[in-house]
Amino acid sequence: MNIRKAILGVTAAAALLSTGSAYAGALGPGNHLNDLRNGWQINWATVYSHLNTTAWFIGGDFRANSTAIGNNFTASTEGSTFLQNQQMQLADVGASLNVDVHKVKGDVDISAVGVCNNAGLTTSGGYGSVYNDQRCGTVDPFAVADVKLGFVGGDTTIAATAIANNLSMDVTNGAVVLNQKQQVNVAGTYARVTADIGATVGNVDVSATAVGNNITINQRFTP
Repeated sequence: MNIRKAILGVTAAAALLSTGSAYAGALGPGNHLNDLRNGWQINWATVYSHLNTTAWFIGGDFRANSTAIGNNFTASTEGSTFLQNQQMQLADVGASLNVDVHKVKGDVDISAVGVCNNAGLTTSGGYGSVYNDQRCGTVDPFAVADVKLGFVGGDTTIAATAIANNLSMDVTNGAVVLNQKQQVNVAGTYARVTADIGATVGNVDVSATAVGNNITINQRFTP
């Protein structure tokens, strides 16, 4: 990181931190049972994950995963819940793996996941309310999977997933309230899979997914 980039990062972080208390005061506390405040969650350092695996003659299933996340917050609650989430990643994030595996009797599941900012709320028996502000200021978050497989006796799943900012809400028997301040991604997001697959008895599923900003909301009412 050069000096100019560092100074700009410090200036941006100071400005963001100064506004966090104003947001929090305007949003609560309210009538919710659970009051969760994650602000600010800031990471200044690089986050890399790399996995190398070689294996022969596996009598069961084979699983390999390489995951790198800059900032992560997840909560599971009962009753009405408010979450204030503010995350900022200011350095590189990436996950990679190299797998060379032969003669697996069962299933094969291989994945590489790279994420700048991730937040998730699961709640039941009341409403779920989220104020969200996520900012990915890195250079090219990435996920790379290089895979070579011999004989596989079951199903094969290979995935590389790169996401800059991700928010998920899962609410059962309650309303959903989302106050989306912003999701900001300032660089490219890359996912790559290179797979050499030999004889396979079961199904084969290979995917490479790159996402800048993502929000997923699941809401249901049950008897």
